Amino acid sequence: MKVAILGAGPSAAYVAMACTKLSVKYDIISSRSPTLFFPGAFWLRQDPWTHTTPTAKIHIYSTGDVIGYLRKQWKMVDPDWLLYTSFPEAAHTELVWDPYKILKPFWKNKNILLIKDLSDQDTADIAEGYDLVFMTFATQESKKTMKPFVIKYPIISYNIEEIIANKNDVDLYLTKLSKNEYCLYDGDTGHYITRVSQLFGYIHFEYSQYYIPTQELIGDGKVTWVPDTYPDTPEWDLQDVPANNVHLIGRHAQWNRKILSYHAYEQTIDILEQKL
Repeated sequence: MKVAILGAGPSAAYVAMACTKLSVKYDIISSRSPTLFFPGAFWLRQDPWTHTTPTAKIHIYSTGDVIGYLRKQWKMVDPDWLLYTSFPEAAHTELVWDPYKILKPFWKNKNILLIKDLSDQDTADIAEGYDLVFMTFATQESKKTMKPFVIKYPIISYNIEEIIANKNDVDLYLTKLSKNEYCLYDGDTGHYITRVSQLFGYIHFEYSQYYIPTQELIGDGKVTWVPDTYPDTPEWDLQDVPANNVHLIGRHAQWNRKILSYHAYEQTIDILEQKL
């Protein structure tokens, strides 16, 4: 069986590992290099690569309330949106995997065919040479249709080693560097910060889509504008694909914000087992 994986993000990595699990060879085709920087509250909940137990401990807290959190994100609150939020009801600790320790080694020796601006027609042409194609990013057609539901919000990230080395006097949201990894959901009104996290060597400040950070605030930080969709975004028809043997995998391809990266592994295993 010939399999092509389109994309080079975390979902594509999980698809590749699922193929390896079932001894299926694959080619990786992408319009960009692998994702090796993970801004904001991002961690892995499954590690099929090493089959080890998670070692990273993340403390998850909240301040304010979920209504304030949603209003900062979307200005309005539909009661149904409470079903889609990750705002924690109570403080808790999760055992997870560090994405830098898992994904960086995974991508290190992978051969990737880079094609600029992969279009739906490119995908259809690629599909002619493969039995299965796993597409981990949105089709052009879906982007056009879903455009009204898409927003982008800023995340400012600071490298902790650089902060210490430069004795940077950045205002870390009135906090001090912690010895522990944490993620704080902020539902307090009066400012635009929605989450603060210290994860895997970085401190991240996530802001509402309605806020544009100034250079004075950013300082030595790195700004990433992250795409997201409204909680009531309709899911894309998974049968609406560039070719019949193309499968949409992951939250971006399926337009489903409930899907996490590791779900791509399970989805791919299910599809491959039906085909083998």
